[in-house]
Amino acid sequence: EPPVTPTSPKPFREQWWHWKPTSRAQTEAIEGVLLSALDIPYTMTMVELQSTKINTLCAGSGPPLVMWHGMAAGLGLWVRNIPAFAEHYTVYAVDLPGFGLSGRPDFK
Repeated sequence: EPPVTPTSPKPFREQWWHWKPTSRAQTEAIEGVLLSALDIPYTMTMVELQSTKINTLCAGSGPPLVMWHGMAAGLGLWVRNIPAFAEHYTVYAVDLPGFGLSGRPDFK
């Protein structure tokens, strides 16, 4: 393996963004802190999807607007956007499978 210089990228194992295991309780606590910023009514629902459950948030009324997060994120990513969108739309924010409070599918 070549030496790491100040201008070369760090090996994968040294990256700050690598996956770190967390417990369900930790994830619920973190999401609770994020969602405490919402000052509008909303509902949380776990939707059964084949072999896993998907965590969803619903707020507002009007035409549907679905918010999907990117990699290594969750529906908490949208807490600053949801109130504004909920004034005109029924907002559905979703934790994709394996992220946030959604279940982790069995890939066997």
